[in-house]
Amino acid sequence: MTKCNEALQRVARALVDYNELPPWEELTDDGREFWSEQARAAIEAHTQALADACYVIVPREPTEAMELAGENIDKVVTDRIATSKDIWQAMIDASRAI
Repeated sequence: MTKCNEALQRVARALVDYNELPPWEELTDDGREFWSEQARAAIEAHTQALADACYVIVPREPTEAMELAGENIDKVVTDRIATSKDIWQAMIDASRAI
């Protein structure tokens, strides 16, 4: 199971618990699919609300692409000395931010 699927299932299980339904393991396949769809919708709405507020979610540790973007900032910013904000923005842009 991928990390995204694990996260989705954690949210779906939380929704099931919140609604005081039988344990996840006792739900039918259709029930688990329904609550997974509800979880996906909740995550998408939350992600959009964050984006609307100008926030992104990025990995806790930089990826190789993020590190490379930070290291190669001088190839992007050529008209002045790159600032820490330039490096930060390049690294976020290189991430798979949501």
